[in-house]
Amino acid sequence: MPQSMVSESHTWSSIRKQEFHAYLYWAFYNSPLPATHLLPDRLRKVLNHAIGQIENRARMVIPDGPNPHLAHGRQT
Repeated sequence: MPQSMVSESHTWSSIRKQEFHAYLYWAFYNSPLPATHLLPDRLRKVLNHAIGQIENRARMVIPDGPNPHLAHGRQT
């Protein structure tokens, strides 16, 4: 993951699924994540599959929802 996702004041444990979805959507489609209700099912499945792979690799569950205290950084 790029360094920009985690600032000095936040740790990896502060990142929630919403932040991962936003970053992955931007990385895959070069576009901001639309509102959840506007996201087609097939794209939601792609993002959820990617999150599942990250969780399996990290051997942890990423908490649901957003973290309102985390700034969004999308830098490759």
